[in-house]
Amino acid sequence: IVRRARAATKGAIWRGAGVEVDFDRYRLTKDGQQHALTYLEAELLRYLVDRPNVAVSRGEVLDAVWGEEEFPTTRTIDMHGLNLRKKLEPDPATPRHLITVHGVGYKFVP
Repeated sequence: IVRRARAATKGAIWRGAGVEVDFDRYRLTKDGQQHALTYLEAELLRYLVDRPNVAVSRGEVLDAVWGEEEFPTTRTIDMHGLNLRKKLEPDPATPRHLITVHGVGYKFVP
């Protein structure tokens, strides 16, 4: 049985940071443009959105989103984070919302 993170997020829609995320439809809308999200991108974003301004370790995210029975590397989360930044951030090169906390992991700043 794979344990996946699940919604503490109220409802299927989250709005903030100039973005709307429909977690049930795996869709992010920014500046009127829709971007498809993969299941793992949506669950990663949901996990971080549910913990605003809190740094979470890559290991914690991997266990919660990918599941304890899965064995992805920490580079897996980095690649998904990079893909999310391209869809979420005004300028992915200088992120304001999906922040890397060096030596720890990530945090979401609304």
